[in-house]
Parts: sequence; structure tokens; C-alpha cells
Amino acid sequence: MFSIWKLLESHSRAAIASQRLRFSVAARVLYGVVSLSIGIGFGVRLAQAQTGSDATAIANLIRAVQDSDVGVRYRAVIALGRYGQRAREAIPALITALKDSDRVSPLSATVGNAAARVLGHEIGASAVPALLSALGDSTFVVRANALVGLEEVYSLYPVTSRPPATIELMNALTNALRDRDARIRAPAAFVAGQIGPSAAAVLPSLVTALQDREADVRADAAKSIGEIGERPNLGRGESAAKSAVPALAATLSDRDARARANAAWALGWIGPASVTALPSLIAALKDTDESVRQEVADALGLIGREAKDAVPALISALKDTDSSVRAKAADSLGAIGEPPANGSSSAVRAVPALTAALSDADDEVRENAAEALGTIGPAAKDSVPGLISAIADKDDIVQRKAIEALGSIGPPASAAVPTIAGALSSDGARIRESAAEALGRIGPSSRTAVIPLMTLLRDAQRDVRSAGIEALTVIAENLEDLRDTSVNADLRRALSAAESIRPGDEDELRRLKRSVLALENMSNGVTTAGSELSPDVVVRGLGGVNLSTDLVEIDGTQFRADTLLTRGGNGDIVLNQTGARALRKDGFFSATLRSTGQKLTLINEQGRLRLFRPYNKSYALIIAIGEYPASSGYPRLPQAVPQAKELERVLRMQGFEILKPLYDQDATSERIRSAMLKSPATKDDRLFVYFGGHGDELELVNHEHLGYIVPFDATKSELSSKGIPLTDLRGNIAGLMPAKQVLFALDSCQSGLVFTREGNKSDEERLRTLRDIEAMSRSQGRMFLTAGTGGQAAIDVNGGIFTKALIEAIQGKADQNSRGATTFYTLYEYIRSRVSDTAKSFGREQDPGQDVVLGAPGWVFVHDRSLLP
Repeated sequence: MFSIWKLLESHSRAAIASQRLRFSVAARVLYGVVSLSIGIGFGVRLAQAQTGSDATAIANLIRAVQDSDVGVRYRAVIALGRYGQRAREAIPALITALKDSDRVSPLSATVGNAAARVLGHEIGASAVPALLSALGDSTFVVRANALVGLEEVYSLYPVTSRPPATIELMNALTNALRDRDARIRAPAAFVAGQIGPSAAAVLPSLVTALQDREADVRADAAKSIGEIGERPNLGRGESAAKSAVPALAATLSDRDARARANAAWALGWIGPASVTALPSLIAALKDTDESVRQEVADALGLIGREAKDAVPALISALKDTDSSVRAKAADSLGAIGEPPANGSSSAVRAVPALTAALSDADDEVRENAAEALGTIGPAAKDSVPGLISAIADKDDIVQRKAIEALGSIGPPASAAVPTIAGALSSDGARIRESAAEALGRIGPSSRTAVIPLMTLLRDAQRDVRSAGIEALTVIAENLEDLRDTSVNADLRRALSAAESIRPGDEDELRRLKRSVLALENMSNGVTTAGSELSPDVVVRGLGGVNLSTDLVEIDGTQFRADTLLTRGGNGDIVLNQTGARALRKDGFFSATLRSTGQKLTLINEQGRLRLFRPYNKSYALIIAIGEYPASSGYPRLPQAVPQAKELERVLRMQGFEILKPLYDQDATSERIRSAMLKSPATKDDRLFVYFGGHGDELELVNHEHLGYIVPFDATKSELSSKGIPLTDLRGNIAGLMPAKQVLFALDSCQSGLVFTREGNKSDEERLRTLRDIEAMSRSQGRMFLTAGTGGQAAIDVNGGIFTKALIEAIQGKADQNSRGATTFYTLYEYIRSRVSDTAKSFGREQDPGQDVVLGAPGWVFVHDRSLLP
């Protein structure tokens, strides 16, 4: 339990970084400890305080915060937190409680610390003015707890949508950075970073703090400078923290390793504006501390092409004793070596060292080396033999990266064609797809692989088939003489095979027909340029339309249908690219076909028309276990699979392609991992992963708890070997998934179904929503929704209340503004409120959690079918 107490009390940078998890997990564990130490008398008094209406209960709890019994005060504070923003009238009482340093037991948090967390995490922004006032208090414990509250406030917001800093907040933090006590200065520096770019006014004080006598203050100040000066490639222009670069460069020589590492991190986050610190960064690549060397190597890559002078030092770092330093050095050489338009890579001289790194003992080093060689491109042609050997690597990611690198090198990698063709029969779908794409990029030299490519036309994965067809297309369109080769006949057989095997794959067939059409016309001396439009402009569902007589209305103006639509060579209706001129300006347009009332959303982008398609494809992987074996030690969940099948139906209505579900005995540990890591979702797609079944946890030797989802083949005694740790989902599995966006929804029980609702929106409202969806769909992210937080058990009453709320939210009940779409945070807020209220009606406590572990929360569920493309 000592470690839990340390989590609650520590202001160190490492502990604060995971503060929300710290509070939710540690507080739940302490909850039980505190309950045992308080006694029956207190339980009666607290129960009496919470009787009556919410208003009455809150008023009673406010009085209880001033009780003479520390146990009453502590639990009253915690109870007020459950009312959230409804407890705003308790702010004065909780502010007064900040100075309460009593503990219920030696292991519990102080009453004042608990009050700070309730003010920040539960009541939120409404408590900020009072917390700022408390930050000026003469008592140390009040100031310290006020900072804890402010930390909690800003931890509630994602980086991209934190509220801007006020002048009052900046003044308070500036004063706190000058506090006589380092235990105030360090968390004040950290809070400034939590606020982000809008806290630029405090930058001078943070720069001064880099000279603080206390190492924690210097380290936190360095990290926060980077967080305030977010690197400009996030779309905010030149970094606000450019002026701090010299001071950060000097901090690379600080006597404290954490301060040095954080300074390097900040310089990387600032980006190209840190180029003036290059000499200091290059010198720091030889730091005695491996964590510093790791951050320096990473920072040089984030600076990018401007860091070309660091290439020799990074080449040397490829031989570092620490594998993480070697991996980051390889990654950064790729980032620096990305060739500019019409230019050559500045990292060409690293090719021999990167090729040697393909034999490194560490998987990540080999992966990054292969990827860097691919980034350098054709100039890395001397690495082709090494990359060919890497296709046989024991790690399948290294195999794939090597294949992709050979494709990026292009025609100079023609010697790799036989080996890449052999990879077309790999068990890994992504390797088969990458192999096909690489053969297409290598070009005409891949003609010897036509027959192996034909095997992909029978592949079970659509993306693999598509990549194979595209490679055949490229080969056909780039062959100069077909009369003396058998490739012509092979490609004809490919078309015939595709038409007989996959009659429903319209896009794939169209692309293959295009390749054979190009082949035939080339043989006959006919040019085919423009004879068939790209399949991404095909308009489906418009059969029977007379294009010469029908009208299309856009913003009150009527056009003849054939101004915007035309008939393709194979009978499909496609966008007429000359119509872009008729629209006159770029942007979104809602087009209504007068004869049928059907709406199309068109986007005119630099004179090219395209249809609104925010995601290439949306996939869903549904996993549910209800019939756990009796020997597993876990009870049956009879509604698990029926509930999951209802979720399937709901997602299918929103355009999701449902992957092969894993139900009951199919949901083994190995199959769950394989399904997640080998899904067909690519970098242009999104993937929704749902798990419904039991969750469990193990206590570690340091008394912390590790959570698991429980597969069908796991037992209570084998949880550590057969269960899937949640840390694996958040880290390795989520990180290895190639999809643009992945949303995990984890429930330990299941529930029933609800309703479908569609909005009735004007064209202006509809287009505004479409613009938002399009913008959010461009972001990458890994997001989690969980049924509970900490050690909470999900409630199962004819199914899980979390899943019931999830289905309600997806179908539109969370859409309070009737926009027709629900974003990630709107989804979470509805689920949190619904589940919490339902749990209370059963006399229980369940608080769903959310986390964004990578990228931005750009996920959108579209329940209004009129918005779907």
C-alpha cells in the first residue's frame, strides 16, 4: 500500500504524467482501506448526510466537510466528488478544506489533497477562480493542494482542445514559479505545460526556472517549454518557444540527467526552430545517461531535414550500447533523410550503416533501419542485397518494412523481384499486400511476378486482392513490347480468374479491366490515356437516371445532370471532371438530383471533383464470450453474445464492415491477438474493436494492479499467461495496428438494444457537419473506452449497462444537438453519465473511463444515414 500512497502524494514528473490513472486506480484501492478504518458510527452519519434530494444531500455533505471526525470529513469530500459539477456550491467549503492535512489512516491521502482532486477532476473549470485565489495563500499546504487541483482540471482535456489560459492564471503561475518552496515551483512548472500553447506568457519564467537550484524544477520547466511550444508541423506556424532554444541547449549540460533529457525532448517538440541547438544536441549524443541519448536521438529526427549536420553523429549512434538509442538513431536518419521535392536525401551517407543495422540484435532497430532506407528512396539502392536478406527476418514487421523499402527504392531494386514474389504466399496479409505494392512500384521488372500476383486474386483479404490488381495494372501500363512475351496471356487469364472468383468486387474488377484494356490497346498501338476514370469517382446507386434531361440543384442553382455526371465506358455513372469549373470555387457542395431527391456530397478541390468519403473503409472486430468453461473459474454471461450481435447490426447500419467475429470458444488468447494485429484495416481505414466478457486483475509485487481481459481459454490460475494485459492493448497491440484510427470499447458484461434516430437538417447544417467529419477523419489516433475505472466490476443486469449505453450512444442518443454524428468525447460523456446514473439506481458505483493513448480523438460515429457517403 505504500506505493499507492506515493502515487497519490508525489509531485514528480513521472507520477504526474499518468495522474488521471493514478487517481482513479489508487483512490479506489484506498477507498476500501479507509472504509475499514473509520468504523460503524461514521457510516451511519454519512448515510444520514446523503438522504433526501441531491440538493439536500450536497448541503449536508458541505456541513460534514467541517465535522470534527477526520473520517467524516474525508468521506464527505469523496462523496461530493460523485456529484460532479452539481456540487459547485461546495467550492468554498472544499477550498477551506485544502488546508486540512489530517489523514484517516497512515496510508490514506490527506483530506486537503482529496478536496483538491475533487475540485479539479470532478467539479472542473468552475473551480479554477477559487483555486487561483488559493494559490496565493500564505500556507504551503494550501498552495500545494491548489496546484494539484489545477493539474486535475487540465488533465480532463485532450491536448487539442484545452481551454485557453487567462491572464489571472498566467499571473498566478508566474508567481508560483517564484515561490520560496521548490515543492510549489516544480508543480507550477508542470501545470504550465499541461495548459499548452496558450500559456506562452509564462515562457520567460520557465526559462528562468531552468537555472533553479532544485533539479525537479529545472526538469519540469524544460518539459513544459516544449509542451507550450508545440512543433510547427502541427499546423500552428513557427514554435512559440523558439526564444527558449538557447536556454534549453545550455540545459543539455545540466548536472541532472532528467533535466538534460527533458531539454532534449523539448528541443525536438519545438521542431525545426531548434536547429541552432544542433551543436549541443550532437555533443549530447555522447551523454553518459542512456535516457538522455534516447531523447537527443529522437529530437534530431523531429527537427528533420534541418538536422542534416547531425547525420555523422547519428551514424555513430547506430552502434550505441543501448538498443533504444540505436532504434531512435535509425528512425531519425530516416526523418532527416526524407528527400525534399526534386532533391536528394541528406542521409545517403548513412546507407551503409543502416544496411548493417538490418542485422542488429534488436527488432526495433532492424525495423527502423529498414524504414529509414525506404525513406531515403532510390538513393539507397546499395542496400538492396541487405534488404533482400531482411525479408527472411524472424520478425514479420521487419520483413514488411524491408519489402516496403525495396518498393520505395523502385526500379533499382529489380534484383529483389523473385524474393518479393515469394512473399506473396506469406501467412501475413499485410506482408502479402506490401509485397504486391512493392512489385507495382518496382515497375516493369516485376513482369516475371505476374503469375504469383494472380494468386492474390483468390485472397480472402480485399486489400490484398486490390494491391495485387494494382500491381498487375502498373505492370501492364508500363510494358513497352508485349508481342514477344507471355505476359499478355497471363494478364488475360488474371482478368478471367477475377471475373469468375470475385464477381461482387466491383472496384477490383474495374481496376483489372482497366489494366487489360491498357494492355490490349498498347498491343494495337492505341493510346488509352483518360479512357476510364479512377474508381474513386464512381457514383453508385444512380441507375436509370437520364443524364441529358435530369437536373442537379446546388445552392439554389440548377445544372444539367451531365454537367457533373457522365457515363463511363463500362456503364457506371462517374463524376464529370469538367463540372469542377461550373462550381467555380473549392469546398463542399450538397447536390440534389431533382428527379429522385437523392443527395450527393461533392468536394471540389483544386479543380478536381470527388465524392465525400471521410474514411476509405470502416471495419469492426467484435469479440464476446458468454459461455466460459466451468473449469475457468469465471461465471457464464448469457447475454454477452446476443448483445454483441446486436452491436454488429448497429455498426453494419452505419457502413462498418464486420470482420469475422470471435464468439465463445473462438475467442482464445491467440486468436484475439491475431485478429487485432492482422486486421485488413490500412493506414486510410479505421477499426472499431469491441470486447465483451470478463475482466480481471493481478496484484504485482509492488502492490500495484495489472488489469486483463479474459479470453475463452484463460483460467483464474493461468491469467498471467493466457489473459491479455490492458497494458499490451494500450501499448504494443494498439501501436502495431496500421489503421488511421482505432477505437477500443471494453466491457466485462453485456446488455440489450435501443433505437435509431435520424436528424432533419438544413443543407447548411448538413454541410457544416460534413466539414467537421472530414476534418476529424484526417487525424490518427488510438482511443479507449472502458466499462469502469480502477478495480471496479462492471454491472451485469440482463447484460452490461456499459454496452447498453454504448449502443444507445452509437445510434444517436448522445447527439444532443441533433447533428447526426457523435464524436469520441461526446460518446464518452453520454456513456459516463448514463452508466454512472444507472449504477446508482442499483446502489452500486461504476464510472466508465476513456483515454487517448496515441494521436488525436478524431473518431466519429455517423448515425444519420443521410450523411453517409
